[in-house]
Amino acid sequence: MAMVLPLFIVTFTTGKVSVRFQPRYIISTGFILALIGCIYLISVFSLHTSFLEIATGLALIGLGVGIISPHLSNLAFLCITQDKQPDASAIWNTNSNLNSSMGTAILGLILLMGTFNALSVEKLVSVW
Repeated sequence: MAMVLPLFIVTFTTGKVSVRFQPRYIISTGFILALIGCIYLISVFSLHTSFLEIATGLALIGLGVGIISPHLSNLAFLCITQDKQPDASAIWNTNSNLNSSMGTAILGLILLMGTFNALSVEKLVSVW
């Protein structure tokens, strides 16, 4: 919920911003917000991480993805002819559902590994 609520709220407000700014600036801003959320989660993740710390990182990711999503779909469908749009929509939705499922599975695996101390943040940070 910490990620979905900001994503849901921001998705409805980004249309108003698109009138003033080009899509590349909006998408870049969303990507940077999501990246900051990921880096924040990596830096605070441990066995003693509080819910508030995790919720803060997930909210930043949700804000970033909420900013990115509407503009990417608009750009993707912009160059498709009217007769091909139902096919493109089906492919887009299938891809979106597959990505969500895979992302949830991978994040769940990472959290489980972190819980059982099989994955330490120090090892990840030292690799970078």
